[in-house]
Amino acid sequence: MTLEFVNTPTFAEMVTFFGAGMVDVSVLTYTSFIVLPYDWLKKNGMAFNEITVRYMGNTPEAVEAFKAGALDFICLTPRAF
Repeated sequence: MTLEFVNTPTFAEMVTFFGAGMVDVSVLTYTSFIVLPYDWLKKNGMAFNEITVRYMGNTPEAVEAFKAGALDFICLTPRAF
């Protein structure tokens, strides 16, 4: 087995690499913040295939999209400084 570590500058790129199959394994440090809203939706009768997940580049972009009505809800992850 050969391991090659790939560092991505943003969370959106991390998800893109994993989703596109450019990496076989990924450590997504904030996935619990994506799971929590889904758990609430599932508890209230919504299936995952009814949800469109969009990864925004930054918080201001997500807030503007939400304010413009392009997103029904947003889930923000905390940053470690």
